[in-house]
Amino acid sequence: MPDKIRYLVKMRGRWRYRPSDDMRAHGFQFITFGAELSKLERDKVLALNDEWDRIRKGVLEEAGPSHLVGSVGEAYLRVLALRRKEHHVEDQPALAPMIESRKCNKGDPDW
Repeated sequence: MPDKIRYLVKMRGRWRYRPSDDMRAHGFQFITFGAELSKLERDKVLALNDEWDRIRKGVLEEAGPSHLVGSVGEAYLRVLALRRKEHHVEDQPALAPMIESRKCNKGDPDW
């Protein structure tokens, strides 16, 4: 490996991808590879570094759909969005007026 690859270190005989704290805040994770770094693993690390460069510079591409239309994953995302919409906090009534109206009355048959 002629050039040093950013965030790739050899620790205890294994290659490890060690993202910085800022990178971890954006979802990058530690990855442990074997004693010898294969071409595929090297390309994966370079792709992660390229992605980090795009995030740092603010050049993010428009994210396309993460699941195929009609797939289980796409249906799951639709259900999550529907649940978020149904459980939106602004749509629900405040509980304090309801609690205040139900003060303990000993003569109240509903209490």
